Amino acid sequence: MKTTLELPGELEPFRQEIESSEQPVIKITYERKATDFWSSKFGGVPYLPKGYDFPKDSDGKYMHILAQLNFEEIFAQVPDLAPFPKKGILQFYIGGTDFYGMDLDNLDNQKDFKILYFPEIDTNNYQTDFAFLLNQEVKGFLPLNYKYVNNPQECLALQFSPDNEWVCREDYQINNFLGQQKLKQFFDVMDADDYKLNDWYYANLYEIDHKIGGYGYFTQTDPREYSPQYQDHKVVLLHMISDNEICWGDDGVGNFLIRAEDLEKLDFSQVIYNYDCY
Repeated sequence: MKTTLELPGELEPFRQEIESSEQPVIKITYERKATDFWSSKFGGVPYLPKGYDFPKDSDGKYMHILAQLNFEEIFAQVPDLAPFPKKGILQFYIGGTDFYGMDLDNLDNQKDFKILYFPEIDTNNYQTDFAFLLNQEVKGFLPLNYKYVNNPQECLALQFSPDNEWVCREDYQINNFLGQQKLKQFFDVMDADDYKLNDWYYANLYEIDHKIGGYGYFTQTDPREYSPQYQDHKVVLLHMISDNEICWGDDGVGNFLIRAEDLEKLDFSQVIYNYDCY
């Protein structure tokens, strides 16, 4: 932390504010392959203890496993995981609704998406038969390629690496770092000269990647900016972008955000879920 940045001259008036926003981030990459039930993955089938019901949406249909994070695996690749746990499995399920399970009016309403956390992983006592998922037709649109939905042999196996990043203009917290007067100046500078400085910023200080931690990127508006009830959800639990294998609507992004105090208690009942696209 506290990196001394090499900034273009145009950004020197904002150095103190930019440098003070530095945060660690865990970047996510993937490769297509079959995995263990308990492995970190996008898609596929999850780790579920025997006797645990597979999540269903408000219509009684099985949800789809979007992502599974095995924090023991992550800890082995990223030794400093704070504020995230060092063990357990965290899962993100979404429904096949028009908005991928998101509730536009209540972003923390888990009726059509679900966050599950299992603090202990028992590799001798888990479900292996998910044939019932294949009997349910996949309807509507999903961010994941259909071949990765509910398929035990096809998924995107995840790898993790540590990095740092600085606040981006799309995260509402930039207001807190710069203040109103400097914020306008900052945006004017970033937007000048055909957005060349903006491109430099996103190539050097904030990369739009799959990740855990850091700052949220949004294609439209950060929902926390105009919703006071969500402004303490500052921790990025999972950020998934559109790429060659994943597509959120028309080239969008998905964000799962949590309050720091809830994460410390491993309470995932108030996570907010937002996706938007161009």
